[in-house]
Amino acid sequence: MRALEDQAEAGVKIQQSKLRPTIYGFGQYNFDRRNSLLTDPDWSIGVGLKYKLISGAGRQQQVEAARATVEQADAGLREARTQLDIGVTKAWNDVEAARKRFLLLDSALVSADENVRLQTLSYREQQATSLDVVDAQLGRGRARIQRAQAANDYVQALARLLSMSGQVDRMPEYLSRADKVIP
Repeated sequence: MRALEDQAEAGVKIQQSKLRPTIYGFGQYNFDRRNSLLTDPDWSIGVGLKYKLISGAGRQQQVEAARATVEQADAGLREARTQLDIGVTKAWNDVEAARKRFLLLDSALVSADENVRLQTLSYREQQATSLDVVDAQLGRGRARIQRAQAANDYVQALARLLSMSGQVDRMPEYLSRADKVIP
């Protein structure tokens, strides 16, 4: 976006330069005197000035159009910055929500493990059925799947956040500093 803005500013300078006079110099030397007339000079030197007094091209309107392009590029740059700020904030919130969900699922996993233990003991004492034990084991499996999904959501949200902030190369560093690892 900055390159587009710079390009638009260069367009304004080009259009403004068309309003100014052009000054040029020239020089010529005749190396082949055999085919020339006696009145032809050996040297020619000059300075010229060129300025358009009347032009149907609307030069001032072209300058104004180039300035409008600069303003449009500037507005696009501001919009991109705003979108980037919003995106980074949303990505940060996603990371934080996934992290909290992962931590909250620890207690659900502990509760599911305790439920399996209790149902197994109840089954041994003939106070529960095998269906109760299987349901408890399925509940523990669901808790583990939810926890793994929360961990996956966290890693993906972290990758999006690092990508949006231009630090995606630091992902291995964050993964190596993980607080908890799912077995």
